[in-house]
Amino acid sequence: MSFRLPWRGWSLETLTPAWGPLRSAYDHISTVSTKSLPDDAEVAASSDLQWASGALDGVMGHHSHGSGSDHASATYNRICELIARADDQRFGRLYAAISEQSCLSYVDALLKRLNDNRASLDFERLHAIALYLSRKAPHREPVKAGLALLGSCGFESDLSIAITLGRNDEFTLFAAQTAARLAPDPELTLWEMAKAVTGWGRIQIVAPTFSNGCSGRATRIA
Repeated sequence: MSFRLPWRGWSLETLTPAWGPLRSAYDHISTVSTKSLPDDAEVAASSDLQWASGALDGVMGHHSHGSGSDHASATYNRICELIARADDQRFGRLYAAISEQSCLSYVDALLKRLNDNRASLDFERLHAIALYLSRKAPHREPVKAGLALLGSCGFESDLSIAITLGRNDEFTLFAAQTAARLAPDPELTLWEMAKAVTGWGRIQIVAPTFSNGCSGRATRIA
């Protein structure tokens, strides 16, 4: 039987996964397929309307103007709780919050809130949360949230995570924006990422790249 010592340091690696036995999206894309995701069955069962990978975010990105400020505020509070203490309950509340709503609908407001409060944030722990969600989560919306956070607080050494996740069209939009922030040569990196996808992912890289000069959604938190 294992137990947690009360003086053990802050760590996400000792947590019980909130998603059960599902394989992470990162591992799935790396070793199984770039055309499917671990939560495909759950997504298919949740709606009669099925979208091509990346299509819903593509449509929302062009036509949705909601700020998502309420959900962003709630998610920010969950992140701060987890930064203060890493336990199963706090991580579970954050994971539930970022699973229940499209990341695209609130991510701008969340990143702004984090940036506005950067002086009071533990940067190292925020980075650990971004890595954990990006590499461990099996559900698409938490992975997108992890990518968005990684684009705001990550390093060049994290670039390979964005490139790997970007090979699936569902994540290409978020992965490309993260890569644009982390890569030493954003244009070359985005061009290589665009060649690895054929659907909405390619559209979401190529159009912003040539119209906005590789501008990304993420705001660097430093």
